[in-house]
Amino acid sequence: MPCVTYDKRFLLWWGLSLFLCKLGSRRQLDYQFNSDGPAVLDNLNRLAGTAQTTRPVNQTLNYFLGRIGAEAVARLRTQLVRRLIRMKALDAARLQGRFVVAIDGTGYLVFRYRHCDHCLVQQARRPCTCTRCWRPSCSGQPAW
Repeated sequence: MPCVTYDKRFLLWWGLSLFLCKLGSRRQLDYQFNSDGPAVLDNLNRLAGTAQTTRPVNQTLNYFLGRIGAEAVARLRTQLVRRLIRMKALDAARLQGRFVVAIDGTGYLVFRYRHCDHCLVQQARRPCTCTRCWRPSCSGQPAW
């Protein structure tokens, strides 16, 4: 199998598409976008300003994110928010002159099963059970 080198910007947009498309896991990138045709690749290239000819597999993204670390992604997030503030793109959303803080509601730290005695279980109307562990030192693994 030939070795493919991916641009960092392309891999970051590939990872962001996981959250933008509300996919449950990195493996879903392989399955969901495999059948969507060449438009996915063209759009990602346009967003990243690259000319990649193939899409990476989920293990490539996992390796890339593991190598750059969480700190680099956190810095990127901070730079993006500062740029939006500098561009005054968020001014229309101010409340009494201040920026509104959004609380993460993505369910990133939700478990699909009760893994310890401290888990709180919430059942929704749809056939989904969300479990959150309130113990800070919990060693359970997130569902995705």
